[in-house]
Amino acid sequence: YGAMVMQSCRKKTDLIYDAHLMIRNPDKYLPDFLKAGCEAITFHIEAVPEPVELLRKIKAADRVAGLAINPQTPTERIKPFLNECDLILVMSVEPGFGGQKFIHSALDKLKQLKELASSETILSVDGGVAADTITSCSQAGAGLFVCGSSVFDQPDYSKAISNLVELANVII
Repeated sequence: YGAMVMQSCRKKTDLIYDAHLMIRNPDKYLPDFLKAGCEAITFHIEAVPEPVELLRKIKAADRVAGLAINPQTPTERIKPFLNECDLILVMSVEPGFGGQKFIHSALDKLKQLKELASSETILSVDGGVAADTITSCSQAGAGLFVCGSSVFDQPDYSKAISNLVELANVII
């Protein structure tokens, strides 16, 4: 969702807003997402090859600063910036649209990042996270799971979420 929609909905909920900016020039749009009330803002290393300044801007606004990595990008690419990240998002599909199949090499990335990042860093995974992949993601180190089709393609969202939480073996 764009910042305008998020800002409009902000008045209706106190849920945490976690914005994943899959856009070019995320710095240009950062003020809009801050104004919308997003508590966490993540952008891609592929869009901002030198991310320190933007990560620090997000942190200076007292928000969770996240850095995302695409399936084809090696973890070494974000290694120099791990100390600046509150959250690392491993994409387990190519960014762009829902319903894609999970790319299993994301599990290796999660394991590597679990070893490299601070224990305080949130490891997140996005794409193809479903009943058949969420346990492996959790075991690899993910603590935050972005689920789309695995929830919204089900007739009972609440039941789908409960099942995923149980399979992830996490406490919410």
